[in-house]
Amino acid sequence: MAAGVAGLYASAHPARGIVLADQATEILPFAQMLHQAAPMLRGPAFGQAWPGSENSLGLDRIPEPARTLVPDTHKVNQEVVPGYRDQVLNTEPAQLQAWIDDKAATIQIPCPAVSGRPATDGERERLGRMPAAQIKERAGAGHLVHLVDPGRFAARLRAFAGHCGQAG
Repeated sequence: MAAGVAGLYASAHPARGIVLADQATEILPFAQMLHQAAPMLRGPAFGQAWPGSENSLGLDRIPEPARTLVPDTHKVNQEVVPGYRDQVLNTEPAQLQAWIDDKAATIQIPCPAVSGRPATDGERERLGRMPAAQIKERAGAGHLVHLVDPGRFAARLRAFAGHCGQAG
């Protein structure tokens, strides 16, 4: 979610760069899936639905000791999950995708898009509309790509921040 918020900020305010860490600009497939799962997320079947979402994050790819910290330090609250996905759940998926496309089209700053899986054709096409976007794939790293090799991620982030500082 943080990359999406950063993208919205960069589409409306001056910024020197933005990093999209496993946050796709193509939200349509996810939004469609979430709409189908909405009754389970909002109802008594939440306990059955949520583990599938959590398992898709790739927690098993995070090295210790961070791997143990993630599940040991979070508590998933059924009332919170639909709340932070409110816009996705309450907006028709194609309409939401069009809104994101409009916002992303205004981003003209350097933007590495780091993904823990291969980018889809739709993601490549959408990121291609952003003139300074670069796709960096870490296939097999999962959603928490920044935790799989935090030293490498931090080094690349520092280098990118330095580039953005010089470009300003």
